[in-house]
Amino acid sequence: MTTSTTDAIETSSTASADPSPTTASPRTREEILKALSERFAAVSFRLDDTNEQAIIIPPHHLLEVAQFLKNDPSLHFDYNMVITASDWIERVDVVYYFMSYQHLHIVALKVQLPNDALEVDSLCSLWVSANWFEREVYDLFGVHFAGHPDLRRIMMPQDWEGHPLRKNYEHPNFVPIPEKDNPASHTGMGHHRI
Repeated sequence: MTTSTTDAIETSSTASADPSPTTASPRTREEILKALSERFAAVSFRLDDTNEQAIIIPPHHLLEVAQFLKNDPSLHFDYNMVITASDWIERVDVVYYFMSYQHLHIVALKVQLPNDALEVDSLCSLWVSANWFEREVYDLFGVHFAGHPDLRRIMMPQDWEGHPLRKNYEHPNFVPIPEKDNPASHTGMGHHRI
């Protein structure tokens, strides 16, 4: 007896009609935001217009929100992909990217820290990988991670002064390039330092 291609497709589709968590569709950022808003009704969350994966949260809620993302079975963000930061002169944004291997979805949490309060809770107690990511953000941007087990420089020498990726960072070896000698002057990027 021969089996047609149609019969094989129908058989395989009926065999997998019972969706398991590993084959469920990844949740969208909007669905994750809804889950967060339902769980933390008093917390003000908002979608980030500049990052299609990010949800902006108040810094003092980071640890409890991250715990929920990791421990809720329908979300199960078991992997901390990276922690990074960006300097916006008046504030520093710290961005955390998480992935669920089980559900195959990704989300980013962003906390916005004013320059006079560059501190947020450490996530080392939830993800071991946060250790070095937080040290790098501390080293290069000056963000302090409360509760970090070993917050010290990871890239720059221990006696280095300042945080090199801050826009207001000054170093005696930085020399402004005169406009006429600046190879990037036509790009509109202005003076560069070397």
